Amino acid sequence: MRGPLFVAAALLAAGASLSCSVESRSSIPPVQAAVDTTPSPPLKWSMQKWREAREEADAAMDAPMGEKRIARCEAFLQKYPDYPDSEWVQKSLIDATIEKDKPHLDFAQLDGMLRRMAKGKPGNYSNMVLDGYYLNLGFPPEMMERVALQGRQALAREKADLASELDPRKRRANLLSLQAREVSARISEGRILLAKHDDTGAIRKLLEAEKTDSQSGMASLTLVNPEGTVAATLPSANAVSDRLNLALAVAYVRTGKRQEAIARLDRVRNFLDFDDDLRTGTEALRKELGLAAPDPRAIRSDPKPSSDFHLKDLQGREVALSDFRGRVVLVMFWATW
Repeated sequence: MRGPLFVAAALLAAGASLSCSVESRSSIPPVQAAVDTTPSPPLKWSMQKWREAREEADAAMDAPMGEKRIARCEAFLQKYPDYPDSEWVQKSLIDATIEKDKPHLDFAQLDGMLRRMAKGKPGNYSNMVLDGYYLNLGFPPEMMERVALQGRQALAREKADLASELDPRKRRANLLSLQAREVSARISEGRILLAKHDDTGAIRKLLEAEKTDSQSGMASLTLVNPEGTVAATLPSANAVSDRLNLALAVAYVRTGKRQEAIARLDRVRNFLDFDDDLRTGTEALRKELGLAAPDPRAIRSDPKPSSDFHLKDLQGREVALSDFRGRVVLVMFWATW
């Protein structure tokens, strides 16, 4: 499988961190590990043909960006119309076409290519294609709305099918996944309203997404103190969270709510800098608001002393957080589902 695997850790300075008694109210759906899921060769294929096809696919996708890659990918798809992992070749072809045609994209052509790539894929594929291409490249709103509707219909079907799942653990896992997709769908719909310049409608839809997110934890984490009241909400700092807050910031700017826009802009992290649209969108909005780019080394919240606690280390010895006062402590958070 092509794609990055992310591992998260947090650095806490001893004596200068959030209270350890604060706990998350969110229930985040499981992250799928990046395991090799390369499909098996079709039944009618010989192993020799399968190996040759895979080598040709890799060569086509690794060809120089532009006309050469386009020609190689098109020739491969014509030669192997039943290649089981063809979506990667199709994606490479689409990306090469976009690179060649910028800034004058043929949206009708790209729409047809994206439809072919998404054909027969799971329901969540529509949302990935909507976010990754239609919204980020500025397709006409009617095209974006069609893809959003397809995603909504797939989501409704899967919700209806959930009642037939007899295993309670699987049912809960599927429910959490559907809740996360519901949040993403609402954010995408809000961004489409923003593209149509329905700024008030976009704010309403995006805030609905944020409210729906209280169970999934995709866009933000709700922290509560020992008394059970909300202490703070923190952005999840992923692409879903960043796009929600950037879209809200844009909508607030357009409706004259400068302070609300700045507050939302400050919640856009883009830590891994994988998404060009997030970086360029954030930079453009900061320039429009007359804000300097933040120092990436800056701490964006006031330090608060942590409660002391005791744990056993790997050698079985009891240690306290206060034993490390004045030193940097690396805390790694793990969870299982």
